[in-house]
Amino acid sequence: MIPSGFVQELRGSCEWEVVFYIETVGAFSDSITSTGWHFPWFAAFKPMLESVGAVRQKLQPVYGRTSLAKVEITVSDRSEWKEMLSMAYVKNQLAEIWIGPKGANYHDFYKYFTGIIINYKINDDKVTFTMEDDLYLSKERIPEVNDTNTQTLTYSQQNPYDIISNIIGTQLSVSSDHIDSTSIESERDTWFLGWVFHRVITNPVTAKILLDELQEETHSFIYTDGDKYKIKAFAPRTPGQSLYEITNNQIAEGSLSLDARMDDNFFNRCEVYYDYDESGGGQEENYESLVDADDTTSQSNWGETSTKIIKSKWLRTYAWTQPSNITGVTVYHASKINGAGDGTLTYNSAAQTLSWTAPGDGGAGDTVEVDRDGRYQLFATGSETKYVRVVVTTASLPAGNQTDTITLTATGASIYANSIAHHYVARYSTPQSEIGFDLPMVDAIFQDDFLKPSNLVEITTDRVATKDEKEWENEVVLLLSAKMEFGKRKMSLEGIQTGFRRKYGFIGPTTMTNDYDSATTAEKEYAFIADTSNYLGASNADSYYIW
Repeated sequence: MIPSGFVQELRGSCEWEVVFYIETVGAFSDSITSTGWHFPWFAAFKPMLESVGAVRQKLQPVYGRTSLAKVEITVSDRSEWKEMLSMAYVKNQLAEIWIGPKGANYHDFYKYFTGIIINYKINDDKVTFTMEDDLYLSKERIPEVNDTNTQTLTYSQQNPYDIISNIIGTQLSVSSDHIDSTSIESERDTWFLGWVFHRVITNPVTAKILLDELQEETHSFIYTDGDKYKIKAFAPRTPGQSLYEITNNQIAEGSLSLDARMDDNFFNRCEVYYDYDESGGGQEENYESLVDADDTTSQSNWGETSTKIIKSKWLRTYAWTQPSNITGVTVYHASKINGAGDGTLTYNSAAQTLSWTAPGDGGAGDTVEVDRDGRYQLFATGSETKYVRVVVTTASLPAGNQTDTITLTATGASIYANSIAHHYVARYSTPQSEIGFDLPMVDAIFQDDFLKPSNLVEITTDRVATKDEKEWENEVVLLLSAKMEFGKRKMSLEGIQTGFRRKYGFIGPTTMTNDYDSATTAEKEYAFIADTSNYLGASNADSYYIW
């Protein structure tokens, strides 16, 4: 939230001062700053600041990911920074950048960015620090390799947003102070309530790869607002949600540009492969299921079939339970052809073997000797397609014979895969242009904060033209990046058309009227049942599409 005094100064011609605060232990603490001196927390700061750059972060909707937020800050006074750099472990130190009107009370300072220091460069008597958000740590590999290379990380029938939160907060140890759990849970419950992903990871992989997979498969974005991590689903506005309106009068003259992105932001067919076999391969044959969605009208109109392919490693037709009696064994894949029901895992201690009985089968398949740590494949009787894959730690195997019931349960994966495919096609079957423009910083404030990447805005301008639109009127755009330039008092914005041209409706509360004609304006933001001609009420209003 922007302090009220900060906003007032934006309308004037004040000078800005910046505080660069490094949260480290020892003499390096509290020692870099600008000219802030007004309250005890700033008391030790010295006038060293030279410049601070714009935060660089961009959502990449087609690829289903977000670039890390990055910013550079330059300080002077060689004698001071030489001492600091010689005494501190600078890399990965958490730091904060605060900006406020010169001479103002600290209450009027705005927290511009929180992140970690990843590098510095010295140029004569100045040093420039490069900071990125905490997800710089996503380069770490998870799960951590153990001595026997039998490590596992299990996400059993969990919501994708909960998995993302676990990776950021638990696996990467990002402080809960920097995770906006309330907004993440709200976004989850609005768009992905009831969704179930299931996966057992055995081969360490960078956390960023996992987060990118989850973003693409939910068409969501993990981003920082400068202080906390949030997740935004690429979805329509919700009932009652107001959008910031941007018009020609606000857009700086000569700053507007539009890129049609007819190659990158256009596809009218989407294929979603799922039920990954956890073999380590990445080809289509390593996936047991496929759904697709086509917009044949778009294919005909544009004379082209452009296909997006998503290979989901998280969607499973069946989730499975884990053995409890056969210690030292984890099931990391169960083939789809096993079907739903109870299967049986059998361990023979004397022979040190495992075998698999698929649900509904009368007996077990061939035994497999598991006398070494590692990964094994167990086939059902008379089948090369009914199997499970397990990872075994021999030191933890039971002393005697044991059996376990492994229950396979349907997850609804085909529903989720179809939803993913159809939503992608609905957005991109017409090329979605990307727009860039500048706003005065004072005109880039909405609901007590600066515009951020992930905000939905409405743009009205006669300076552009796209398919079916000679000009834009209340065009809904998703902001991809927002760069603040305090010296010039402007914000440079980039955004993408959302493709939300249909009239989307949502299931309303039970207390709401069923009669469209008597409904209030607010109630009409929810869905109503149309007549046989797909119109609503006496006015023959356009009907809704359910998201």
